[in-house]
Amino acid sequence: MQIHRDTVHATLKRWITEEVAGLDDKSSAPRHSVRKTDFKAMLAVKELQENPELGAFRIHAALRQIGIHQSPPGALWADAGASSR
Repeated sequence: MQIHRDTVHATLKRWITEEVAGLDDKSSAPRHSVRKTDFKAMLAVKELQENPELGAFRIHAALRQIGIHQSPPGALWADAGASSR
């Protein structure tokens, strides 16, 4: 059986701090929820994309000017169902 060194160190650390309870399997899922893009942001992206002169950087800057702060820009484009030019 091959176990990565980092896994062994993490398990030993949990065992030292939590004793036997630390040996139970732990979820590797993120502890925070994923930020979702709201409908207002999606509509703003769709509207801005009608201008062929605007690329991803300019659209991102325009969104920030109207108070929509999304990072990274590519995630917003994917949620809006568009490509990130």
